[in-house]
Formats: sequence, C-alpha cells, structure tokens
Amino acid sequence: MNKLNLLTDPILTDTWNSWRYKTGDIGYSMCNDYLFRVMMQTDPSILALLLSSLLKTEVQEKDIQIRNPIEVGKGLMEKEYVLDTKISLHDSITVNVELQLWPQKFWKERALSYLSRIFDSLQKGDTYIDVRQSIHIGILSFSLSDLDLTPEFYAEYLFKNRKNNEIFSDRMLLRVLCLEHTDLATEEDRNYGLLMWARYFSASTWEELKALAEEYPVMEKTISKAWGLSEDQQIRELMMLREEGIRVRRTEEALYKQGREELAQAKAEVEKSHAEVEKSHAEVRKIGAEKDKMAAKIDTISAEKDKMAEKIDTISAEKDKMAAEIDRLTEMLREHGIDPDKV
Repeated sequence: MNKLNLLTDPILTDTWNSWRYKTGDIGYSMCNDYLFRVMMQTDPSILALLLSSLLKTEVQEKDIQIRNPIEVGKGLMEKEYVLDTKISLHDSITVNVELQLWPQKFWKERALSYLSRIFDSLQKGDTYIDVRQSIHIGILSFSLSDLDLTPEFYAEYLFKNRKNNEIFSDRMLLRVLCLEHTDLATEEDRNYGLLMWARYFSASTWEELKALAEEYPVMEKTISKAWGLSEDQQIRELMMLREEGIRVRRTEEALYKQGREELAQAKAEVEKSHAEVEKSHAEVRKIGAEKDKMAAKIDTISAEKDKMAEKIDTISAEKDKMAAEIDRLTEMLREHGIDPDKV
C-alpha cells in the first residue's frame, strides 16, 4: 500500500475562509459528533479522506454510501442519540465510525455489539458468500488503559487462534484511534494521516487548526467545512445541544464519582470509628482484667493475712500455754522448798 500524499491538496477548498482570521478558543469540540456526522454526510470527499486514513487504503467518493443518513438541521430522534456513521464501500464492506468523548467501562462490549449488528446484514435470499466485511472504528478521547487494554495510538483487533495466531477471519474487524496517545503513533500511522486527523479532532484553538492546515494543506477544506457548518444557526444549536448533553453526562459522572468517593470516605471514617471503639473496648477489657487480677491478688493477700493471723493466734495460744506450764513448774519447785530463781 502506498502512503497518502498529505502535503498536496487534491480537494478544492470551500469559500468559507473567514476562520483563517479567528484566534483563541474554537468554542466547540472538533469531536462534536453532530458536526462530524453532518460534515461527513454532506461532503463525501472529506469522508473519503478520513476513511483513506482509517482504512490505510485509498477510498474514492464514488464508492461511498452512507447507510444511516440524518436530516440535517432537524432535531434528533431518541434512537439517534448515539451518532455513529454507517458507511457502505464498494457494496462489499460496511464501516461504522463513532466518536466517543467520555470513558465508558463497557465500551468494549458496546463496540462488539455495534460490530455484530453491522455484520449480521444478510437479507432474504442472500447466501453466506454474500457476508460483507464489517469494520467498526472508534475514535476515542480516552486511553485504552481505561478499558484494561495496552495503550496504543491505532489498534486493530480480529479473530485469531490463541495458540498459533492463525487468523480465523478478517470479515469482522475492530479498530480504535486513541487521541490521547499521539506519542505512540508509528511511522505508518503518520504516513496515512492518522496523526493529522488526531490533531484535528484534538484541536481546541484556531491557532492549532491554522498550524495544521499550514502543515497539511489537504485539511483546509475540512476545517473550512466545519467552520461553515458551525455558522449555520440550526446546525450550531444542535451542536450545542450535543455539547450540553456531553457536559451534563460528564457532570453526572463527576457527581457520581464524587458521591462514591464521599461514601468511601464516610465508610472509612465509620470503620475508623469502629476501630477506635473496639480499641477502647479492648482497653476497657484490659483494665477490667487488670482489676480482676488485682482483686485476686488482694484476695490472696487477705487470705495470707488471715492465715498469718491464725498462725499468730496459735503461737500466742502456745505461748500462753507455755507460760502457764512455767508457772505450774515454778509453783511445784516452791512447794518443795526450792528457790526457782536459783535453779
């Protein structure tokens, strides 16, 4: 495969060029999924440029058909809340592209669900030979590490044999472009314009977009188109609704996270209090044990004292008995005319 020529612009630029004179904050995200959907639907040349990078092969406008178009400028139905773009290429490949701005722990399962839905496309009368190659591409503003996967700039997943790495089928492919990991882009990624697109989606100031257009003239039409669409009042309002929806969701997630952190902190404080109470109880039990031990010692000393008193009483009684015996013997000596003092 030949790398894309990113330094020449085969696409004629639009007349909406006033963005070249703007400075500062853009005012909306270049990842705004409504803007993305409208731009790709209304200008197949831009979509062809993006797909050429994402698929790493040249894509022609004539080969593209959007299979889930929206009515531009109209409000979105509830079922259109997730604005992925489903594309048919050459009537043989189905590509689904989505922009995902906030981390979702279940994104892997959701992506597999999307991929399964676009793969299961056989109609009545079709055979399994008619099964299309299906590719789901997620453009994420968060890291694969948030999904417990190895961080990578542009990752591809497919069915393989776990033991010998033999590819089972390439009819179902899942690809992920991580805007957070431009530092991990390979030379091939750069050659096919993936880093260029990552810089476009990540831009937050007009200076960044102007620098991008100067380095890659092929992006001038994309930037001009985005600017022109965003100046349409109806489209701008719907863009802002999407921005507000994302802001509300992020706020809800932040509040939920804050609530979980506060709950965890409260739980830790309760556990700490329980530990302190248990420590106090243990100290009380220890003091009680010491008290019982001291009481037992006092009882032992008291018993020894009583025993000693009994012994003293016995000795005293023996002394009295001996004194009486001495008096008796003294009296007997006197009775026999013997002076006891001279004996």
